[in-house]
Parts: sequence; C-alpha cells; structure tokens
Amino acid sequence: MRKIVTILGAALLAATPAGAADLVSAYTDLDLSQCIETDTDEVGATYACEGLNGMPITVSEGDLRMTVSYGENAEDEPAMSQGFGAFNRLGAKIEWLSPADDPDNPVATILRWYLQQGEGPGESQILVVTQLPPQAVCQIAWVDATANSDANVIARQAASELAGDFDCGGMPKVRGEFEAFELE
Repeated sequence: MRKIVTILGAALLAATPAGAADLVSAYTDLDLSQCIETDTDEVGATYACEGLNGMPITVSEGDLRMTVSYGENAEDEPAMSQGFGAFNRLGAKIEWLSPADDPDNPVATILRWYLQQGEGPGESQILVVTQLPPQAVCQIAWVDATANSDANVIARQAASELAGDFDCGGMPKVRGEFEAFELE
C-alpha cells in the first residue's frame, strides 16, 4: 500500500504545474453542525470552527450569503467582508496548502462555493483561494469550477503564485475561464 501511495504521489507531483509543486495539500471537513455558534440574529449566525492543526475558522451566514475567514483575528480580517451578492453555500471540504518543507503551516486554502444563478435552480461553482495568516487574510483568487475542467490545478497554481504576497486592498485575481457571474 505504501508503494502505491508513493507512486501516486509522484504521479500527481509530475502532473502539477511547476510553481504549485512547492505546496502540499491537506484536507479538513467544514461541517457547521460541528462548529460553535457564537452569534445569531434574525437573518443568520456566526460560527467558530476548527481547521487544520486547530486554526480558527469563522463562518458567517446572513440572508443566505456566506463569508469565511481564518486565524485568531478572523472577524477583523478583510475576508470577513468578501462575500458574493448571490445566495450561496459552502462546500464540505477545505484544502489547506502548505510549503512542502513546512506542512504544518498553511499559507492558503481552497474552498468550493456554490452560487445561485438568477431565479432558477441552477448553481455556479467557484473555487475561492484565500491567503492565510500571518499575512492579511483575504480572498486572492477565484476559479470557475464549472467552466474549467482543471479548476483544482488552476486554484493550486494561483495559491502558489499569490499567497503571502497578495495586497488585500485589491480584488481577487480571476484565473482560467470565468462564466459564474458578471465581473465588474
């Protein structure tokens, strides 16, 4: 079994773009029923969750719109004001990206968001890449997971190129084809 995992890991590394090979992935679940509800009001709630190696995650839901931030000061980070206008929901897994030589200290996450399209039942899927502490925590890239068959690879490449150096005063970078919604 160990040999299969090693061969699989080598094959995945070989298929990964050069810059993204610097980061390794780990996954955790995001299940709000396992989080602590810290605040509620008539239109939503805020949750304190635990991520990779105990990193705090704050998820806020208001009027069927989510925001997500990370770290000890998550509620004060730019990510807490980065949501989407459309009704949305979050995916159940967070991918944590860490330097290969420091896998316990992630620099970015990738989280799938589902956005309602207009009045109909359809949804767009966006992979949101977020920069983590000690830098300012903010969304640094968006990848349309419906329009790009290699969306995960594109998102990892964006994390590799942008995390740690991204100026949170700007808009997230759009990578790949993007059809999820109108960009301003």
